[in-house]
Amino acid sequence: NGGVLFNPEKPEEIAAAVRKIIYDEELRNRISTIAKLNAMQFSWQRCSNETFSYIKNNCPKYKLPCFTMPLL
Repeated sequence: NGGVLFNPEKPEEIAAAVRKIIYDEELRNRISTIAKLNAMQFSWQRCSNETFSYIKNNCPKYKLPCFTMPLL
């Protein structure tokens, strides 16, 4: 699990989750490691490729010459 679950509408649960992360070094390190691994799955290049691919394939009115170039 890459985080601490809490009800966002209950301030006491938010505070408890924050305290847990602050005072539990092992939990904090585990969350940090998982977050870094998750972040490696994403890049701006991939984001732009997927966005332009979606536009090209699903939005015919936007079929402009710049979208006919090969995506990286």
